[in-house]
Amino acid sequence: MTEEVPQKEAKQGENSRRILIVLAASLAAAVIVWGAAELYFDLALEPEVETNAS
Repeated sequence: MTEEVPQKEAKQGENSRRILIVLAASLAAAVIVWGAAELYFDLALEPEVETNAS
């Protein structure tokens, strides 16, 4: 004995713009952090070049 459930009631949740905003904001934050890390490692770990004056 199975009970038929209408499609609207069977959904997990409704589409929401809040979900899209949270996903976009977290993606933007990840890109910003990644960019900052790339800049830091490029500048901080740059090898020092010695110049010998002869």
